[in-house]
Amino acid sequence: MSGSSVSLQVLARSRPLLLGRDSACCRVIRGSATAASPEERAAAVLPFSAIPGPRRLPGIGSLWLYKIGRYDMARYHEVLQSMYHQYGPVVREDFGPDTVIHVFDSDMAKQVHQKDGKYPHVPPLQEAVRLYREKNGMSPGLGNSNGERWYRLRSAVQQLMMRPREVSCFLPLADSAARALAHRVDSDVTADGQLTDLTQLVFKWALESASMVCAERPLGALAGGEAERRAEELIAANRRVMRASAQLKFSSLPLYKYISTPSWRRLVAAENCLTSFTLSLFNDTIKEVESLVSRGRLEEGQYRFLSFMLALPNVSEDDTLIIAFSMFNDGLSTTVPALLMALWCLANTPDAQQTLYREIRSALPEGSQQPVTAEIVNNIPFMKAVLKETLRLYPIGTEVSRITDKDVELGGYHIPAGTHVDLNQWVQLRSEDSFSEPATFRPERWLRQNRQQIDPYLHIPFGHGTRMCAGRRFAEQDFCLALVRLLQRFELLPADGHRQPPRQLYETLLMPDPPVQIRFVRRR
Repeated sequence: MSGSSVSLQVLARSRPLLLGRDSACCRVIRGSATAASPEERAAAVLPFSAIPGPRRLPGIGSLWLYKIGRYDMARYHEVLQSMYHQYGPVVREDFGPDTVIHVFDSDMAKQVHQKDGKYPHVPPLQEAVRLYREKNGMSPGLGNSNGERWYRLRSAVQQLMMRPREVSCFLPLADSAARALAHRVDSDVTADGQLTDLTQLVFKWALESASMVCAERPLGALAGGEAERRAEELIAANRRVMRASAQLKFSSLPLYKYISTPSWRRLVAAENCLTSFTLSLFNDTIKEVESLVSRGRLEEGQYRFLSFMLALPNVSEDDTLIIAFSMFNDGLSTTVPALLMALWCLANTPDAQQTLYREIRSALPEGSQQPVTAEIVNNIPFMKAVLKETLRLYPIGTEVSRITDKDVELGGYHIPAGTHVDLNQWVQLRSEDSFSEPATFRPERWLRQNRQQIDPYLHIPFGHGTRMCAGRRFAEQDFCLALVRLLQRFELLPADGHRQPPRQLYETLLMPDPPVQIRFVRRR
């Protein structure tokens, strides 16, 4: 063990990490029986420097705690939970030179969101990926943009990506991928309902659906042979990017921005793999669209996604390519864990599964051959409840982020403009103060007759306001179609030895850990 490691561990044992949540610097200023004047309220607000949090060392902030193992990067969401219990609802953490304020309170989250201006400023989820695109002369994309550029792109794409009627036009394409998933499960499942690798099949389904929706080309990700092996390479590259991004976030110093570190080289190699294949796919499709247009042979509704994007006057072809690239890859780290955890929850909650299956049978009486329409989706209200409850118990992300554009008071502390604030919901989503039986999977809590009891700022898995995830409607549609087609064919049952609820693993976003295992029993 190096001398520096020894000294850090001794420091961790011998000194408190900062004042605890009951200390004076952590108090939340509360109203009194007599209303305070504006001057008195201003005087009572504590300075930014008083915000409690883990002990910071010069240059590296609190990253030393991750280096010595006091905090576990792989369980970052659980680290946040421990910070809340130790320091309270407002916590300061420094990642090297960058300061982040963690907020664990829905009322404060509401305050932050209500101060969003015309151009809410969001720090990139993957700073290393943003840098990769910058170094390679690529468009940063929608999620990595801010200000007028973001507003221009958002305004251009929202007509296609955020309107339910437009998104429902892609139902037949996405449904073909959902059918392929159900067929593959049927062909691979053993006599007792076991699958060798459910996670890998769901990854392949997500790629297949994205290819059909964005390029209207079957990828063959579930068809075997060379096409499936290629899909496996893309999936592995995506996982390497997500892991490397997380590792770079917790680097003691962001040296990767200036020199080629091992983690940076791993990320670049994986991004090169994803970029070369995906941009080739979409460039070929764009050439096909342009050829059809020039010959007057592009049919109405054909290549709908790319045709719409290419026709936008304020969106460059580079922007179109990177938005399609994001659509193609982002589902691997968002829709995939959501579907996996929903399958596990339904397999281990038979009453909820039966309620959903009854609604599916009622909406689709002709069975698996009946096409799914937007009207049919609307006739399965329990499906949305299942999605919301899955994302309550197993959120995909750890926070919703903002850079404040104005000074704000949060929890009795002064937060200056330009501060990175992370609105962390994981703690509250599992709290008895927020939900009855918080550890229990109960989708019915989200049905219309119960929903008014839940603070709307408590659970916003896709973000809020104009910075809401642009791909939300597509993700929800994919989730719904996959569950419909799987439940039509199979009853989901717990797998022997896998009844313990999975934990989650932090890889920039959260993945089930260990991998989900359930049984698929064919329905008669």
